[in-house]
Amino acid sequence: MVGPVICEDGWHSPSIGRQGACSHHGGVNNDPQNAVGFLSFLSGIAGCFYSYKRMSKFAEKRIREEKELAKKIYEEKHKNDPHCPKHPGERMIKVEERRGSFWRCPRYPRCKKTKKIADTVY
Repeated sequence: MVGPVICEDGWHSPSIGRQGACSHHGGVNNDPQNAVGFLSFLSGIAGCFYSYKRMSKFAEKRIREEKELAKKIYEEKHKNDPHCPKHPGERMIKVEERRGSFWRCPRYPRCKKTKKIADTVY
């Protein structure tokens, strides 16, 4: 049997599903009306799942837009940063130490290229 089952006289036995559970109540009610509750339950679950999928797609789109905006802001802020002479596609990173500030390649320690901050023209 599938779904919530009641006896022929309407009794909801705690042992429904076992053999003989409704024997004193006229047997199990196999009326299609009983399936309506179960089907409405299933449709409710399906609706929740559909809403969840729609919301997750909306959230993914929102996250993607925020990442693109953050990238644009970062590019605008760092557009004047110098590029590594060995790796032209890589912008150098500003490093501040006790001895002073300088630019270094983001591929450090493989690439040891550096520039003094004074060498940079804005």
